[in-house]
Amino acid sequence: MITTPDNDNNFDGPMIFIIIGKGYESDASEGIDLHIMLKAPDDDTAVREALNALAEEGFIEADLDQIGMLTEVPAEEPHASAYQGAGHEDEARRVLVAQQQHLHRSLAGWTRLRHRLFGLTLQYGYQPARAVALLAAVLAVAVGLFLGLPAGTSTPPGGECPAVDRIGLAVDSAIPLVSTGATDRCQLATGTASGQALAAAGWLFTLLGWATATLVVAGYTGWVRRR
Repeated sequence: MITTPDNDNNFDGPMIFIIIGKGYESDASEGIDLHIMLKAPDDDTAVREALNALAEEGFIEADLDQIGMLTEVPAEEPHASAYQGAGHEDEARRVLVAQQQHLHRSLAGWTRLRHRLFGLTLQYGYQPARAVALLAAVLAVAVGLFLGLPAGTSTPPGGECPAVDRIGLAVDSAIPLVSTGATDRCQLATGTASGQALAAAGWLFTLLGWATATLVVAGYTGWVRRR
């Protein structure tokens, strides 16, 4: 149930507000329908925090037409999921994520697949740290493999590469545009089975590294949220 707030602050339990309106990302924009849910001590604070959150998301203007206070858990999505997360610092973002999850059901084909990918890896752009974690995981696997197959590398004179140079090769293969200089001192021994395995894995790590690094940039620049 939604009631009109009275600003008396005498409601038992957390005051969860829902604000309905339109947001504009540019002067020529037709506007995006907004349903924002957040916890606040009164309706004035709720409106102020909602406007601040929208500004952070790139909206230049917003028309907030209705505001009400929830007195019970809503039964329908996306508000039901968002209500559970209300009261935290990122409550407005939780609603936006829930809206994206709700939108996903209406998509099809490549658009649906891309939307799903952004949801899993970036939480639709609202948790870009997920992509950083993926990049770190790719690097960790690469380092583990290069350290675990010392016979797959060799120094120019023919000796076994030290661990630090094998780590450098892993970093070079997994993180785009990074060069540790390890290839000057250590090369893959492609004449061995271990060296061939590292070469094949290196191509895969490079591909995954570029993919996850692109997701990191897309997430932190807000590109995903604008799509």
